[in-house]
Amino acid sequence: PRKIAKGAAWKAWQKWIKKVPAERMTEACRAWASSPAVTDCEPDKISHAATWLNAERWEDDRSEWNGKKKAKRSLKL
Repeated sequence: PRKIAKGAAWKAWQKWIKKVPAERMTEACRAWASSPAVTDCEPDKISHAATWLNAERWEDDRSEWNGKKKAKRSLKL
């Protein structure tokens, strides 16, 4: 979604593509890029591609991307 730091993104992609199937990574990238976490966000708040890849964000709970955060558990004292 942010078209900056392409060199760093390419290095991160090369690193992870050796460990994670390309189809899985590509599908997750597309899902994230079209999610409200990106489309409804201020551009400067969107993670750089390299940051997203290096943080293994493709493994995140996708309900978080869609704004459907899980209810917080109440702590019993």
